[in-house]
Amino acid sequence: MSLMFPDQSVSVGSRAGFHVLIAGVSAYPSAPPQYHLQSLTTPARTAYRFYQWFLRQNDKGALPVPLASIRLLLSPSQEEIETQAGLDKVAEACTYDNFTKEVEAWRNDACKNRDNVTFFYFAGHGFQRTAGDSVLLMQDFGEKPGDHLRRTASTSHIFYGMKAADNREQMANTQLYFIDACRNYPEALMLLEGMNPPGIFPINLRIPETRNTLRQYAAASGGRAYGLTGDLTLFGKALLESLECAADRKVEREGREVWAVSSRSLYTTVEDYTKYLIRLYKEKELEGAARLLRPGKESESGTESTLQGDAHICYLDDRPSVGLVLEIDPDVALDVTHIDIRDEEKSSPWSLTKPLYPHPYEGKLPRGVYRVIGKIEPPDLQYKDYNGECEALLPHQRLKVVVK
Repeated sequence: MSLMFPDQSVSVGSRAGFHVLIAGVSAYPSAPPQYHLQSLTTPARTAYRFYQWFLRQNDKGALPVPLASIRLLLSPSQEEIETQAGLDKVAEACTYDNFTKEVEAWRNDACKNRDNVTFFYFAGHGFQRTAGDSVLLMQDFGEKPGDHLRRTASTSHIFYGMKAADNREQMANTQLYFIDACRNYPEALMLLEGMNPPGIFPINLRIPETRNTLRQYAAASGGRAYGLTGDLTLFGKALLESLECAADRKVEREGREVWAVSSRSLYTTVEDYTKYLIRLYKEKELEGAARLLRPGKESESGTESTLQGDAHICYLDDRPSVGLVLEIDPDVALDVTHIDIRDEEKSSPWSLTKPLYPHPYEGKLPRGVYRVIGKIEPPDLQYKDYNGECEALLPHQRLKVVVK
């Protein structure tokens, strides 16, 4: 079963709704050896988390339109199955046939009302053939000898195939795409010049672009996507946490004020937070890090995104809070450094008296921009006062206050 919501017997109809397609592929049993594709431990697990997130948001009434459908495809690795029992039985496997069937059904549902919102998320192996595109590898990649691209899908083909057309005038006007896969160019692809991933449905590039769209890739062109072994993909972690805090405005909804997470605020938060997480974990066990990092290329090159228009994705009841870890440098100055963090109204959500313990100090702040003042008391010629700005906009981040 891949249509996880609503029940198979419920007709979606033409009412405006959120239509979701989620696919996570960790197991590649047929991958040809020349591509050096190892089994993964994070994509299927991460994809399942997005499925759970949408159910929670719908229960809270936090989506801009009611949840109308979730299609879920999972191909977990053995390690994922062992650490999360039943993950292999939740949904159908993400084979090429299953994927194309669900993409077509997702598209058919999406084109019934222009007020629909669509969400596409894929996690797994991938590579890039042309700029602005990504080729997604299904579980049965390499199963057919000869043309290995038969079991792949082009993100550009899916994206442009979701435009409004003569027979799809009511196509969803707000569309979100998140591609959690590598975008490097393996040497083995040179043998496939002239071959292309199969088309899923007809496209017309001449149709004018009128949609509100966000396309976000976990990797920049030519780059790699990463995962924390036994946990989530870094991009998936960044996206899930950003959906809970990237609200940048108050709006009125159904007679009350709420905070809106928009495609524009999500785009910047996910991009910056993914880069932050890669830097944070680059000394730790990134999945496949020894093989993935290339000499002379920074691992934290991060994401690539394209945004057109703006639209609300979800709502938060209150102003979101973000995590901040504050560190005094040098730590021998802890006994003489008083920290004051002030917002735009000059109030101080954090006023940390000396000595600052525990250190580093960790806590929550309302999302926003702050003035950080480090006062040396009593004055000491070894140290200097600190006065700087802190943009507390990411789900979690570190701030170093240098007083040396």
